[in-house]
Amino acid sequence: MLDIDSANIFICTPSNLRVGRVSPSPTYIRILEGKGWEAYLQRRIGTQASVLLITHWKIAGVTQRDPGRTLLELEKRTPTPIKSALAAVALSLIGFVLLSPPRLIINSLLVTIVSNVVVWVAGLSAATLLAVYKFIVPFILDRRYKQLKKLLRWLEKVRYRL
Repeated sequence: MLDIDSANIFICTPSNLRVGRVSPSPTYIRILEGKGWEAYLQRRIGTQASVLLITHWKIAGVTQRDPGRTLLELEKRTPTPIKSALAAVALSLIGFVLLSPPRLIINSLLVTIVSNVVVWVAGLSAATLLAVYKFIVPFILDRRYKQLKKLLRWLEKVRYRL
């Protein structure tokens, strides 16, 4: 094994994973879009909207006795508090419906809420169809594919921004 004066170690991981344990402390950790590395690596990384977590270590004096070990433990992200709260509410409603006697459910507030939700969903579906007809169909008919492509890329960036 050759002795190395200085080693720069980069690990690129998807941003949907979170860092658990790291040893030794990295020089820096930063978020970078995959497109930012394409020119440097001279190849495409992931999808156009992929976001990477870049971990960098600068290790001096790598020898056979001191090989310069690094550890990066990655974990799946836990659900956000909002998702957890929504899941708890949904499970509570399901539990309420399953555990309540049928005569109580028929005359309850739950029936009123469910009927209103159906009306709202139908209205949103109609609004979605109208939006598709008014905005997306003209893009296709006028052959403005590039503008549609820009719009979709912008939506991807907004959706996957951290």
